[in-house]
Amino acid sequence: MGLSGGTADKAGNRYENWWTALKVADLLRGEASRIRLEPVGQAGEGIEFQLVAKGETWCDQVKDVPSRGPGRCDPPGGVSSPFT
Repeated sequence: MGLSGGTADKAGNRYENWWTALKVADLLRGEASRIRLEPVGQAGEGIEFQLVAKGETWCDQVKDVPSRGPGRCDPPGGVSSPFT
């Protein structure tokens, strides 16, 4: 794991920014219907954004360390389901 503010941290933030920009481009092209950047509350715990595309909600998160277990994608008003 890189030091906070170090090269690895900066590279990770840059990758996250580019990935988010690509997903916003999906929204602008009409390939997605909604994006929620870093949703507040429980719905946003551990994710960068929720994207709704083709009627499905999915979540994205970039990690530089192994996961400690399954994450959760909580669609607004929907049912939580674990993902790995």
